[in-house]
Amino acid sequence: MGGPIEIPIPIPTAYRAEDWINYDRLALAQAYSGTTRPTQELVGSELRNFWIRYAGVTHLKATTSFNLSHGLSVTLIADNLLDRQTGEPDNVTVLPGRTLSVSLRARL
Repeated sequence: MGGPIEIPIPIPTAYRAEDWINYDRLALAQAYSGTTRPTQELVGSELRNFWIRYAGVTHLKATTSFNLSHGLSVTLIADNLLDRQTGEPDNVTVLPGRTLSVSLRARL
C-alpha cells in the first residue's frame, strides 16, 4: 500500500439568511383551530396581522475529501455546525440538527 493517509484541512462554508418578514405560522394555526375568530376573517389584508419579523440565521458547513488508495476516496461533510434548528423559514418548522455525512467512492 502507500504511505500514511493525509486528511486535508476541511473547507468551511458559511451562509446567512438576513432578516425577513413572514407569517407567524403558530399564531395562524391557533387562529384557525381556535374559536376566537371565524376563519372567513383570516383572508386578504387580515393576514397582515400575522406578519412577524424573523431574525437572520447563519449556517456553517465543513467539507473535506481524501484518497485512501488507488481509486478509493472518502468525503466527509459536516452540516449545520451551529446546530440551528428553529426560526427558519418560520416559527413552526424544525430543521435537522448537526449532520455528518460520509461517502466512499471507488473508481474502477
